[in-house]
Amino acid sequence: MSNILVETPLHHMADAFMTLSGGGINIHEADMVSHLNLRGCASDSSFMKAAQKTLGFALPVVPNSFSGHDESAAYWLGPDEWLITTNDIAVEDALRVALKGHFAVTNITGGQTIISLRGGASLEILQKSSIYDFHPSKFKVGNCVQTTFAKAGALVVKKADGSFNLIIRRSFADYIGRWLLDAAREYS
Repeated sequence: MSNILVETPLHHMADAFMTLSGGGINIHEADMVSHLNLRGCASDSSFMKAAQKTLGFALPVVPNSFSGHDESAAYWLGPDEWLITTNDIAVEDALRVALKGHFAVTNITGGQTIISLRGGASLEILQKSSIYDFHPSKFKVGNCVQTTFAKAGALVVKKADGSFNLIIRRSFADYIGRWLLDAAREYS
């Protein structure tokens, strides 16, 4: 059996992210997390019930919202589309077994990563990187939005602890990581 080295897209920036800790911003890339694109009919109660039983929480049906917890979450991407992130690699197979009828489960893990922004400067960094209005009166806990972030596409999530997650394509990870380091420099 060979040892396979698995690295996140931004493993080479971990030290640079750590140097920001203690200032107004903390940037951290999530460890290896599975990303699944789930398609199905939200009006099909058997689909929704099977997904809920498998995931342990209901799929969100309100636009730009998410449900779940730290280990697994579902993000609303459209009326019939969700992004599932999970630490449980068995979820993909479990969904394929539980769901019946017209649905699709696509593993997109290798194509995305999650960057967490914490600290008082997080909001300022988001506001200067996107045309979307991230003001707390508009973008509340439990919201997520697909938007442009520093000229790249991102799903931005506001978590209960006040932090933000950026779910981005792997191909933009290095660019976004460097952009965040530059944008955060004034807060460290």
